[in-house]
Amino acid sequence: MNRIIECPFCQTQTFVRMSVQPGVKYENVIWEPCQNVKCGKRFMVPLNYWRVYLARTFSVSDPKYKYPVHVKSHFSGVLDFVDPLDYKDAPNWRKNPEEIVSFDKNLIDECDIFVAFINQPTFGTLGELHYAHNKDMMTYVINGNGVHMNDPWLKYIVDGMYEDTDKCYYDLINLAVRIYNAK
Repeated sequence: MNRIIECPFCQTQTFVRMSVQPGVKYENVIWEPCQNVKCGKRFMVPLNYWRVYLARTFSVSDPKYKYPVHVKSHFSGVLDFVDPLDYKDAPNWRKNPEEIVSFDKNLIDECDIFVAFINQPTFGTLGELHYAHNKDMMTYVINGNGVHMNDPWLKYIVDGMYEDTDKCYYDLINLAVRIYNAK
């Protein structure tokens, strides 16, 4: 996996070639040298540092849609994902709404970050987003078509809004690096 990270000391961007395998859980860190000769410091890059809840509408959950596949294949060596649509034992939302809401809330409770892909918001995704926000969880929205980027309620409730999926996840990784190295 290759990615761009920032030095937490001088914010110089570095292209990193990592031997991280997608889907493999790593419980350690790797050390990276800063590319800026004036800085020259080495910093730790955490692997699987945060659990991310992948929220999206049903239209985006269509198997032909590439959002969850792309995110998991590109970032799963560094971030740990919880995808409510991956669970085979998930309750049927048409039969028992209380059960599905409870199921989703329990999954959100297990996570550190909430990311919602919202091109056409649904009550479920917005309810999950509000629940995560009320728990003081870091919340982010990816709005690929840019239609909702100026929505005042979304701006109020989220920590970041993105039109580009990769930019959102690279920023999350860089935030994780800065927080981890500040310890």
